[in-house]
Amino acid sequence: VRATVLTVQGRFALARVECPKLYGLVPDLYIVVCVATVDSLTGKSAVAMASIERAMNAAGVTPESRAWAATTLGEIAARRGDPVAEAQFRAALAADPRDLYTLGAYADWLLENGRASDVIPLVRNDKRVDASLLRLALAQKALSLPEANTSTDVLRTRFAASRARGDTVHRREEARFALGLANDPAAALRLATENWAVQREPADLRILAEAAAATGDGAAKATVRQWLAETGLEYPAVASLVA
Repeated sequence: VRATVLTVQGRFALARVECPKLYGLVPDLYIVVCVATVDSLTGKSAVAMASIERAMNAAGVTPESRAWAATTLGEIAARRGDPVAEAQFRAALAADPRDLYTLGAYADWLLENGRASDVIPLVRNDKRVDASLLRLALAQKALSLPEANTSTDVLRTRFAASRARGDTVHRREEARFALGLANDPAAALRLATENWAVQREPADLRILAEAAAATGDGAAKATVRQWLAETGLEYPAVASLVA
């Protein structure tokens, strides 16, 4: 848990120190994925993928842990622009078809690759979850479906209710909503910037870069470029947004 929190915060050196403390407490695959996740965010994605693949083939790996590792592989491959990402997401979902995290990651990959029609069956049964409804709405809009308006209105109401409660944990999703559904790039940039101050996962960097590109904000673009340079994160799609 400490490694995960530190990774989300972008404190990679400290996160990597936590992973070996798991030796003797959990199966080796968990330790390998813990280390590889950090490595994949700091310029060593090929090494990270290879280490996970080797660990997945070891004896005694459970279907649950294999699914988790496959999702991690899918995310790394997606950032690298490697089409093998889809096979990894599908493998993970074959083991656990209702895992919301994997469904979301796969849906994002499909949206990025112009396959909105494939997103709808993935997320349409989870509309109570804001992140799933967001992806459904983005897919509906991409396909010019009339249902997109209803989904957008529901999301707008939910985000307004969250703000009224003082809840700020969904700023990344709200930034995506503002940019992709509400046609408000300025609000998207503000939300993405606020989000980046506390959470620094690749998805957080992605929406910051998209909002920066949409608004032409030089400072935000510089923030993204600096992060890529300092960490070595291999994410060509993000780099092209702020070039």
